[in-house]
Amino acid sequence: MKRQRRREKNRASAQQSRQRKKHHLESLETRVAQLERDKAALQARVEALLHEGRSLRARAGPAALTAAGISLEPEPGSGERSASPGGGADGERGEADGEDLLEQLARTAQTLRGEGS
Repeated sequence: MKRQRRREKNRASAQQSRQRKKHHLESLETRVAQLERDKAALQARVEALLHEGRSLRARAGPAALTAAGISLEPEPGSGERSASPGGGADGERGEADGEDLLEQLARTAQTLRGEGS
């Protein structure tokens, strides 16, 4: 009698544990999907900003950039390597480098449009 109750209780507990695990896995899968969508959107934004920056640089020319105080060379200590366009050995920039690049491109675009601070 006690043994049977214990088995039933253990069976119910195991079922609850499997349900919790399943729910947790589903929530992780949902989060991964959302993060992948966010990553794709951010990558598209970076590409658009890079394209805009190249376009603005080409339109303005090096003399205009120099006059505006914008250097085409990476800032010392920024961690960017001129030999590798991606910045790292695996072709990816660190999160901070990506944010710095976005800010620099945004400032460059504003300056070239005449919206500079």
